[in-house]
Amino acid sequence: MNIEFYTEDKLSIWDSFVAKSHKATFQHSRTFLNYHRDRFIDRSVIVYDGNKLLAIFPAAETPYNSEQVVSHIGSTYGGLICDASVYGNNTIEILQAIVNFYQDNGYKEIVYKATPSIYHSTTDEDEVYALFRLNARLNRVDINAVVDKYARLKVSSQRKRSYKKAIKASLTVQEGFENIEAFYSILLSNLESKHGAKPVHTIDELKELKQLFPNDIYLWSVITTEGQVIAGVLFFFINQTMHAQYITSSPNGYDLGALDFLFESALSFIEPQEKLRYFAFGTSNEEQGKILNQTLYRFKRQFGAGSVAHQFYSLV
Repeated sequence: MNIEFYTEDKLSIWDSFVAKSHKATFQHSRTFLNYHRDRFIDRSVIVYDGNKLLAIFPAAETPYNSEQVVSHIGSTYGGLICDASVYGNNTIEILQAIVNFYQDNGYKEIVYKATPSIYHSTTDEDEVYALFRLNARLNRVDINAVVDKYARLKVSSQRKRSYKKAIKASLTVQEGFENIEAFYSILLSNLESKHGAKPVHTIDELKELKQLFPNDIYLWSVITTEGQVIAGVLFFFINQTMHAQYITSSPNGYDLGALDFLFESALSFIEPQEKLRYFAFGTSNEEQGKILNQTLYRFKRQFGAGSVAHQFYSLV
């Protein structure tokens, strides 16, 4: 087994491997990770068995700790992406070899952000077992509200009332990045007023991502009869899952049930799609997972959602 750091001359090899993997998403691709590579020192690795590419491990050095790597800073999740022939003890061996490689190169800790299985093309959590076998420490969990179209839970009466209010107001849902400025303005206002924060992505970065991934990233906006954007959701389509990356609404949008209308429209869109199964609202955690925004989480669960856990491990 041979392990080496990723270099840009391996970009096409890496992205080809990602495209074929049942565990990878477009967020594991170099095309995605590289669009903001100036923000981090990349320390991704590639694992070979002779000439055969066995696995890739996206990772970057932690900005405030030069002895720690994170898989991956530039994405919600990272983790080990293996060839389909790799499973069980092979997964353990590869992950152990990666740990040894980083230690040999001066790193004392790996933060491993596991990819929830709803984002895979098919369920595969051998990495979680491998983490257990390597005595990894679970040090953070975020919770993501998710609707399974084959097993949707009961929708609350409150959400049904809000949906009817939106219907009465004759709201419409429009797909297209032509509304990105209006959407982003509402998003900025909400994050600043509620959390004193800014979006992770700038508006220019979102436009760039749309150009890079035209078939994976979509903006859905709620429009009034006067043509005003009052709410919107930026979606990442990730294998089986329609994932809400950014959710926002104006005060008028909340009053009219705009998000209820948008989410129900999205769930109706998923229903006949053979490829899509899950609708993910995103996490509702703060302070490294230790605080749950129960009000926000309740709102998401009221659409008939269950949940999946985003798990963060430490390997030393």
